[in-house]
Amino acid sequence: MAVVSAAAVFYAQSGVDAAPPSTPADVEAGKNLYGKFCQKCHGARGEGVPRMYQLVDAKIVHLGSKQAQSKSDAEIKKAMLDGLGKMEAVDDLTPQQAEKILAFERTLTADAEKK
Repeated sequence: MAVVSAAAVFYAQSGVDAAPPSTPADVEAGKNLYGKFCQKCHGARGEGVPRMYQLVDAKIVHLGSKQAQSKSDAEIKKAMLDGLGKMEAVDDLTPQQAEKILAFERTLTADAEKK
């Protein structure tokens, strides 16, 4: 018999564009996947790598900024999986991996850049 959490039931029934709260294990897995798939362009803490942004003539937006964090989970996952604007789709990234990366990205803050 499968055990279903109350949060999973709520999100399934609510139609809300959000996943159940992520766990510390999700965040850690996402951090590792972010290092593999995202860090080359977005930097270790979402600060952006200037040279990579210059190559595509894009403005750096810290992934922990209000501008980036205000995007819905669906928008962020779509950008990773399908590309958006000057960002190309991430090769070989699965939807499940995108979900873990999103869990990590939601922990980023622009304040980390100032430290």
